[in-house]
Amino acid sequence: MKIISLTIKNLASIQGEYVVNFDEGELGASGLFCITGATGSGKSTILDAISLALYAKTPRYQLSISTPMALDKIDPKDPRNLLHRGEKECLSEVEFVGVDGLRYKSSWSCKLSKRNVYASPSCCLMLMDGIFEVHEFKAHKFEEEATKEKIGLSYDQFARTVLLAQNQFASFLRAKESDKSALLEKLTGTEVYSLISIEIFNRKRDAEKDLDDLKNKLDAYQLLSDEELRGCIERHTELSNEKLRLQQELKVSTDRKENRISLQESHQELNEKLLSVRQEQERLAAEKLLAQKSYDSALQLKKDFDEEMNGMKPVIDSARTLDERLNGSAAYLKTCETDYDAAVLSVKTQQETIRQKEEVREQNKGIIESCETYFKKTAVHQSMLEHYDTLYVKLEQAADAFKEKNNSYGLLGSDEKKITEVNGKRELKLREQARIKTDAESVG
Repeated sequence: MKIISLTIKNLASIQGEYVVNFDEGELGASGLFCITGATGSGKSTILDAISLALYAKTPRYQLSISTPMALDKIDPKDPRNLLHRGEKECLSEVEFVGVDGLRYKSSWSCKLSKRNVYASPSCCLMLMDGIFEVHEFKAHKFEEEATKEKIGLSYDQFARTVLLAQNQFASFLRAKESDKSALLEKLTGTEVYSLISIEIFNRKRDAEKDLDDLKNKLDAYQLLSDEELRGCIERHTELSNEKLRLQQELKVSTDRKENRISLQESHQELNEKLLSVRQEQERLAAEKLLAQKSYDSALQLKKDFDEEMNGMKPVIDSARTLDERLNGSAAYLKTCETDYDAAVLSVKTQQETIRQKEEVREQNKGIIESCETYFKKTAVHQSMLEHYDTLYVKLEQAADAFKEKNNSYGLLGSDEKKITEVNGKRELKLREQARIKTDAESVG
C-alpha cells in the first residue's frame, strides 16, 4: 500500500483546504521525510486525517456515532470534534495504491447545520482506475474489511505500526511477540521469509528422520569375517561356473529343440507334398481314362461317318449334276430377267402414253359435252348419232383386236390389260368424237 495524496479541509487546527501530494516534487523524490512544527501546528492532525479517511476513526477519536448530535452534547471521543471551530464542514481524503496494484480514493466528511447540529458522517471508498467501484456507508456501519482488503492492514495493525500516535508507542513495544512479528512482516513484506523458514525447517526435519532410518538399517547389517568373505567368494565362483555350464547346456538343448522342430516341419511339408502328388496321380489317371473313352468314341464316330459317306455317294453325284444344271439355269434366268426388265420398261412407256391420252381426253371433255348438247338440240343430226353408235361398235372391235394382240405378248397382268383395253377404247372414242365434231362444224 502506498499513499499518493492527502486532502485536508477544516480539520482541527488546519483551517481551509490543503492538498499534500506525496508522489510529486520533493516529497516524491525523497524516500524519507519528517513532519515537524510547533505544538498545535497540525502535525498529529495530518496523521488523524489519514486514519480518518481510511478507517473513519483515529487513535484519539474512536467512537462511531451516526446519529445527528447537537454541538454542545457531542462525545469528546467522537471524530466530529475534529471540525475546525467556526466552520460548517470538514473533509479528509486519501488517494492510495492498494496491495492489488490498483488506485483507490477513500474519504470521510462531516457537516454542521445552521442549528449547530452535526449530521451523520459519510465515508466513501472508490476505485480510480477505469471502472469505478464505490462503497458508501455511514461511519457507524463502516466496512473495515473493504479497506483491509485494499490496504492489507486492519485498523489496530495500522494504528500500531503506521501511525504510532503520541503516547501510544509503548503499546507497540508491549505487544505480544507473535503480534509484533506479524505486524513487522506485513510492514516490511518479509512474510515470504517466514514461509521459507518453515519450509526449510520441515525439510530439515524430514531429512533428519530419513537419516536416522538409514542409520538404523545400516546397524542391522553385520560385516562378514575374512574367512566368511573368502567362502562367499569361492561360492560365488562355483555358482558362476555352474551358471556358465547350465547356459551352455541350455544352448545345446535349445539348438536340439530347434532342429527337432525344423525336422518336424520338413517331415510335415514332405507328407503334404506326397499327398499332393498322389492326388495329382489320381487326377491324371481319371483324365487318362476319360481320354481313352473319348478316343474310342471318336474312332466309332469316324467309322460311322465313313459308312454314311459311302451311302451318300450317289446323292453327292446327283447334287453335282444338279449344280451343273443350276449353272445352266442361271444363264437362262439372267436372260429372263433381261426380258422382264424390257417388258417392265414397255409397260411404263404404255402407262405414260395412257396418261397422256387421258389428259387429252380431259382436255376434249368440254368439246364432247358441247357436241352432245348440240346433237340434242339439233334433230337433223340424229342420223349422225346413230352412225356414231355404229362407229363406237367398230371401236370396241378394234379394242378387242388390240387386246388379243397384247395377250399374245403375255407381258401385262389382268388389271393392266383391262386398263389398256379401256384406254384404247377411250382413245378410239375420242378420235371418233373429234371427227364427228369436225363433221358437225362443217354441217353447221
